[in-house]
Amino acid sequence: MIIIPVCKEYNSFAQRKSFRGHLDQAQSTFFKVQLTSIAGHKTLANAAAVALQVFKIKDPTTTIVSTTVEGISPEVQAVPQPKLELNITLNLHIVVHNPNQASFTHGTGGAALVYYQGTQVGVAVIPPGTIPANGNGTIYSEVTLEAELFMSKIGELLKDVLAGEIEIDTKSTVPGRVKILGIFQKHVVSVSDCQILIGIPDLKVRQQVCNYGIKF
Repeated sequence: MIIIPVCKEYNSFAQRKSFRGHLDQAQSTFFKVQLTSIAGHKTLANAAAVALQVFKIKDPTTTIVSTTVEGISPEVQAVPQPKLELNITLNLHIVVHNPNQASFTHGTGGAALVYYQGTQVGVAVIPPGTIPANGNGTIYSEVTLEAELFMSKIGELLKDVLAGEIEIDTKSTVPGRVKILGIFQKHVVSVSDCQILIGIPDLKVRQQVCNYGIKF
């Protein structure tokens, strides 16, 4: 009887075929997982894009609605030595508008500064707070002008007092952030710059011109 030795070769071929089948299956599973992962990332990216579009973060604005003046009209003496008597307080009525779908939180660092001829002559701290979504917040700030800070400009002040009016500049800054869905947030500083003309000796505001903007 003649025996043809084919079993060993057949088994080797079958093993290679079985191994190749397992390898193809593993690669197919890997690519499916990769595609699923990519699809998941695309879904998240699309969701984020939609959320950013729907809840697009807008810039809050700060407006000085009105300014009133209290105190006593300044008295300036040039001779025999410069002397200034000044007791003036500015009452600023500030409104912060938040156009976003989430609240605007402003923390420490907010301030109202007052300048005369480029020299800072008064400052008031704006306390922290929260402006509701699509709402307004009102801030009242009192700034007392400090006489000693005017001394370097006493010559200009004397001319203004004799002319019957003085012009001061105010700068209000309200730093804060808007956070939407607990993920997206934007830090901004809402700024308001005003030129205020005050009559002497009645201390009435004769003119107020303001510009508003945002710093990032």
